[in-house]
Amino acid sequence: MTVMELPFIKTGNTAFISTISKESFLTDQIESLRTKLEDESFKHTSTFIELQEEQETVRKLRETIKNQDAEIIELEYTIKENERSFDKIAEYITEIKVEKDNWKLQCNDVSEMYNVVRQSELNLKEICNNYKYELEQLRTTTITGNNHQNRRNYQHRGRRF
Repeated sequence: MTVMELPFIKTGNTAFISTISKESFLTDQIESLRTKLEDESFKHTSTFIELQEEQETVRKLRETIKNQDAEIIELEYTIKENERSFDKIAEYITEIKVEKDNWKLQCNDVSEMYNVVRQSELNLKEICNNYKYELEQLRTTTITGNNHQNRRNYQHRGRRF
C-alpha cells in the first residue's frame, strides 16, 4: 500500500493518517521492499548463474570448434597427401603400362626375330643338305667317273698355279 492509497483526514493545512501507525506502515513497506529486493536478487542471481553456465557452454563450444577445426585441417592435409600419393600411384601405373606395352612390342620383335632366325636356320640346313647332296654327287661322280680325265684336270690345274 502506498502513501497515496492511505485514507487522509484533512484539517486545515495538515493531513493526518488514520487507522495505521507510521512505524507499522514503514515496517510493512520495508518488508515489502526487502521481499521484492530478495526476489530481484534471486532472479538476478539465477540469471547470473544461467549466464555463467551459458558462458561455460560457449567456452566449451569454442574449444570443441577449435578442436574440430584442427581435425579438419589435419584431414585436409591427409587428403592432400593421399591425393599426391594417388597421383604418384597413377603415374607409376601409367609407367608400368607403358613398360608393359614396350615389352609387348619387344616380345613381338623378338618373336619375329626368332621366326626370322629360325627360318634362316631352316634355310641354312636346307642349303647344307643341298651342299652335302651335291658333294656326295661329286664324290660319286669322281669315284665312278673318268679317272683319267680327273687326273688330267688336276695336273692341268697344278701347272697353272
